[in-house]
Amino acid sequence: MRTLALFCLAALAGCGGVSVGPGSRSVGGACQTDANCDHRCVINGHFPNGLCTLTCGSTADCPVGSACVDDSGGICEILCSAVSSCAQFGSLYQCMPRDSLPNGQVSVCRVP
Repeated sequence: MRTLALFCLAALAGCGGVSVGPGSRSVGGACQTDANCDHRCVINGHFPNGLCTLTCGSTADCPVGSACVDDSGGICEILCSAVSSCAQFGSLYQCMPRDSLPNGQVSVCRVP
């Protein structure tokens, strides 16, 4: 029975999670309205093509590959390590440091 329970937990952890990236309806995809996303669309100077995202209070609320950033009331943004990591979102996007929630800093893809 214990083996079955462990198998089920492993299967759930590996399946269906929230995706992150330029084509994602969860975090990272372009959008024009909330209807284009699973949760929320943020459009502003940092995301001129819109950003599908999740509202968050800490990075634990965000899917792997994203972090909770202190913007628009707390949103999940795509993590990066270099400008080249952000090229997939468009030529204007850069890898920039931002305050994360609840504290610290992370580098995320956005337009300056």
